[in-house]
Amino acid sequence: MARVGDRVFTGDDVVRHLFRTQSAGAPGATLRQQAFAALNQLVVREVVEQEVRKHGLKVPEDVVDAQLAKAVEDLALRALKAYGKGATPESFVRLEYRQSLDDWKAARRDDLVERWKLSRVVRYDGLRADRVELQIILVDDEATAKEVAAKLDAGADMAALAMKYSTHETARAGGRMPPVARESLAPAVADRAFALAPGERTGILSVDDGSGRRRFEIVRLLRRIPPRTASWVEVSGEIEAGLVTEPVGTLEFLAWNLRIERLYNLWIDGTL
Repeated sequence: MARVGDRVFTGDDVVRHLFRTQSAGAPGATLRQQAFAALNQLVVREVVEQEVRKHGLKVPEDVVDAQLAKAVEDLALRALKAYGKGATPESFVRLEYRQSLDDWKAARRDDLVERWKLSRVVRYDGLRADRVELQIILVDDEATAKEVAAKLDAGADMAALAMKYSTHETARAGGRMPPVARESLAPAVADRAFALAPGERTGILSVDDGSGRRRFEIVRLLRRIPPRTASWVEVSGEIEAGLVTEPVGTLEFLAWNLRIERLYNLWIDGTL
């Protein structure tokens, strides 16, 4: 069903992952959607592990231990809130998750380790890519796009228009996206965005939303970020400091996830 380098994933791998996690896909997702979500999780995990080995990333056990201790403290508070005085983390996980506290802690620790690795791989990959930081307004119909473009031509603030009109998830941030690489963008958008000078914007771009529906987008280039060739050791301190002030968010992860097919010798069965 998928291959990452020499690592092959079969249908049995996907089924085992589904039964083990019981959480792939959004609530109400079809079995096909759940299977694809599970396969994507397996692929992402393998890509991350290969990158960790390649660049020699070492998970700091003391950091994970501290995060796990905090998670147990939070669990104790949840137990008191849910069941009142006398409730313990042990009783809470037994009632809520049908498992022992030791099993919960082991699973939570694995999750913390995976999150640590993923965030470093995503951020480090970003530093090595030619990226742009964009401001976008995405709307569902051309008439609205023309209205927005006219307001921009008249000097209106793009952030204010994004908050009012844009249907993109960046709308609340005034349309501002985190830095993204060319492979993370639709080809038509990438070609135009990477040709802009800082401060310039495109006209109205017609884009396919992935389901065959046309949507309309206006893009402004905020800044161009050239790629860096530094090793992990050289930039690890910078990355750690950056993750404290700005953790990897959904958009940054999705941008990286969109590029991994081209970056990591990845193949996924399109018939799934």
